Amino acid sequence: MPIANGKTSTKSFLEYEKSKYRDVLADPGEAKGQIARALFINGAVSYYHFFTYHFPGLLFLSFVKGERVPLVVARDFPAAAESLLYKLLPTMAGGREVDVVRVVNGIHDVEDVIYTLAPERFLAGLLGRQLILPFVLHNAGIANPLRDLGGLKLFVRREGDSTGRKLVNQPEVEAWFVARGYVPVNPGTLPMEEQVILFSRATHIAGVEGGALTNLLFAANADYIVMLASPATEKDLFFQPLVRGTKTVFHTVYGEICGPGPVSRASDYILPIAKLDALDLYVAK
Repeated sequence: MPIANGKTSTKSFLEYEKSKYRDVLADPGEAKGQIARALFINGAVSYYHFFTYHFPGLLFLSFVKGERVPLVVARDFPAAAESLLYKLLPTMAGGREVDVVRVVNGIHDVEDVIYTLAPERFLAGLLGRQLILPFVLHNAGIANPLRDLGGLKLFVRREGDSTGRKLVNQPEVEAWFVARGYVPVNPGTLPMEEQVILFSRATHIAGVEGGALTNLLFAANADYIVMLASPATEKDLFFQPLVRGTKTVFHTVYGEICGPGPVSRASDYILPIAKLDALDLYVAK
């Protein structure tokens, strides 16, 4: 099983990416180890990429034979989710203990290994609401988050700008939503269990496009979601599928690129308040 640059792939994927894996295809070299009768997932330190691409593969834990189930990963779990995932793994393995083993880059001999490619994103949302959410609520002693804790309107900030796409007037936008009853949150400062419960209480969510909106996976009670985004992301559909199949109305408001230089996906942008005023009938109810 080739693992190059932290990625593990089937032969078909290697062929598709032959420009990147030419050396592996030409001469696989000697095996560095052996993996047998285990589930393999790539893993990802990115919160969004892990839950949308790799978490659904954990469903296959229940098919691995043995009293204990080996789970092989090429990369770590996201730090924010690691604690919860380790608690959840035995449930996904049918009540058995799961041994997590991280492999190094290289060539490995494999036997009876299941490993997954990218699933449809809506599957992540389905699993978030049908598996993770009930698990967290049960452990917290919460039967119904809206009844037991009360509903919320959330404004989800985007913190950090290492990948660009900074909403330059985020404080002004945040104030607009706060004036309409929204509570500003930075989910990255909370343990994952608290993030899950917080989003399960949300009836309305306004959020700046970014990794924190991965928590839409747990927005089982949201009536309305508005995502605030750069116009350079207009063709992207990363977050909309996460709530497919729910009652949620999902609306995106695109800002305007600002600053000098050529326009790219990393360009900063502003969101004119006039565009938000047009949403008032939806977000203020």
